[in-house]
Amino acid sequence: ISFDDSPEVPSCEATHNGYVQRGCSTKHVRKVGYSPSGKKLTVKDYLTSKGDHTATFRLHFHPSVKVIHDGDKLIVNDNITIENALIKKGKLVKGDESIPLGWYSEKYDAIEPTTSFSVDFKIDRSFELITEIKICAES
Repeated sequence: ISFDDSPEVPSCEATHNGYVQRGCSTKHVRKVGYSPSGKKLTVKDYLTSKGDHTATFRLHFHPSVKVIHDGDKLIVNDNITIENALIKKGKLVKGDESIPLGWYSEKYDAIEPTTSFSVDFKIDRSFELITEIKICAES
């Protein structure tokens, strides 16, 4: 784990190889930076492996949150946008028991439907994904 506390864009970077337990040699590096002046959080994911793999990018939202899939971006509560190269290929899921996906549990043995975003993608030895989360003016 490393930190950069620059006032313009403070950031944190971490690496893991937790996919080895699944028989996958993929290494994941994530760098998260925040631009206070641009009201923007940037998440950079770098995935490298010895071979080709299929992976899934998911986002999970609290049940009180309204999420709209608008082409190449997600709009959250009318004032936050989430954008990356995979958004346009994915879908929103709510309370799907067959996957299972789109569920929230506040306590043990209690679930309620919620919105999740999911998209599968290919890693061809390396993959880079930049996700930008922007806070817009309140509506």
